[in-house]
Parts: sequence; C-alpha cells; structure tokens
Amino acid sequence: MSTQKKHHYVPRFYLRGFTRTGASDDRLFVLDTQSGRQWKSSINNTACEKDFYVLEVDDEKDALLLEKALAKIEADGAEAIRVVAMQKRIPSGELYRKLMGVLGLMAIRGPGVLDAIDKWYEKFVRGMFREATSSEERWNASVAEMKRKGHCDAFSSWKEMHDFVRSDDYTIKMGQNRRMSLIVDLLSKTPRVALATEMVRRRIVQ
Repeated sequence: MSTQKKHHYVPRFYLRGFTRTGASDDRLFVLDTQSGRQWKSSINNTACEKDFYVLEVDDEKDALLLEKALAKIEADGAEAIRVVAMQKRIPSGELYRKLMGVLGLMAIRGPGVLDAIDKWYEKFVRGMFREATSSEERWNASVAEMKRKGHCDAFSSWKEMHDFVRSDDYTIKMGQNRRMSLIVDLLSKTPRVALATEMVRRRIVQ
C-alpha cells in the first residue's frame, strides 16, 4: 500500500483562483452549505480526503494509478482555464476539449457522487438479499448455485438468513476498487477523459 496522502477532488490549481493572490500558500474561505459554518483554510487542506483514489493492489502494482491519471487531466485543464480567465472567452479546438475534460472530471469525481453510488449499491444488495431469502425454496436454490461456483461450503439455514436479512442489523460496503472502477466508467463518457482513464480501467483489480 502506498504512503497515505491527501487527494484533492477539486484541483489545487482551481482552488488557487479563490485566494487573494493566486499563490499555493495563500488561504481561502470555506463555506459549509449545510451548517452555514465558515472558516479560513489552506489549499492543501481544502476539498480533499486522505487516500481518496488509492487502489487496493498487490505490492508490485501502482496504488496511485488512478490519482496519476486524474492529475494528467487536471494539468491539461489548467491550461484551458488559464485561457478562459485571461481572454474572457471559451477556447476552441484542443483547448476546448481540455476544458470539457477537466469540467467533466470535476463534476464526477467528488465524494457526493461516490456517496450516491454507495447508497445505490447498498439498496441494490439489500434488495438481492431479501429476494434470495423470500422463500425457503429460493434460498436453497441460491445456496446450491453459490456452492456450485465454489464461493462457500457452509451456509445458514433459510430461517436464520430470512430473519437476519430483515433485521437490517448489518452494513454493506462496496470495495474500494469497485467504487473507483465505477468512477472510471463515468469518466469514460467524457471523450477527453476516456484516453487518460483507459489504462486504469484495464488494471484496476475487480
């Protein structure tokens, strides 16, 4: 696993535009739209989370593969946004494609999207569990199929699973690599981003 570090879901170059001087060491104002709380913060501590894009990989693989791919898109986007800021117009040609790439990236990559994905996944899996335990016959058929695929040899009885599933006394969490692969899938819908994320798609451990 890589050394822990903060990964920004809003690019640092973009955050610099909200400071007085535009310098990396300047400070900006942060507003929590839910609580209304406001405070000053540094760029390094704003719009970021520790190991947000780290992949769960073997030692010989690069756990920061996705983070590096996103950094390349950000670098291209910074160039395009500088043109917009200086010339007060939307660029054309290659710069326009770079601009659309970074805007697409910023719309998709944040914790709000991941939170929505997590909630959808939890609802979907809970629904599958309820369906699989809706009757003893259906549960026995599911167990037989899982044993056939070699997932496990021992399973709880239908009554135990039926009561457990309906107790809702359990949590469901999507694996980090699966979460990141869904982000890559969303990013791939943006043509400029697709090129930078294709190698990530191929190498993420499912």
